[in-house]
Amino acid sequence: MVVAAGSALAEVSHVLFLLTFPSGRFFPRWSRWILPPLLVWRYLVWAQIYLPRLYGMERTGDRYPFLQQDSSDLWLFILFSVFGILLQIARYRHKSTSLQRWQAEWLV
Repeated sequence: MVVAAGSALAEVSHVLFLLTFPSGRFFPRWSRWILPPLLVWRYLVWAQIYLPRLYGMERTGDRYPFLQQDSSDLWLFILFSVFGILLQIARYRHKSTSLQRWQAEWLV
């Protein structure tokens, strides 16, 4: 349970960073409502699918367990990340101050 929560929080924090950088505020404001369902979804995927697979694998010295992720789940998470990048571009063009633009340019 703790491992699933930590994994979900780590993955969602990447999207959170994209939605709030550099001002620490969401732009557009409705984008904050993406995070709660994303966090629940990632937690359930880790707790119900990935971790039972990982703990059910046989561990030997020759074959260290490798966690195979579902491609559809992975693509959906990548889609959320791309969405965050697109919102970051919109923020840069329409809302950022000169200092925030400099910070975004430095990050890229």
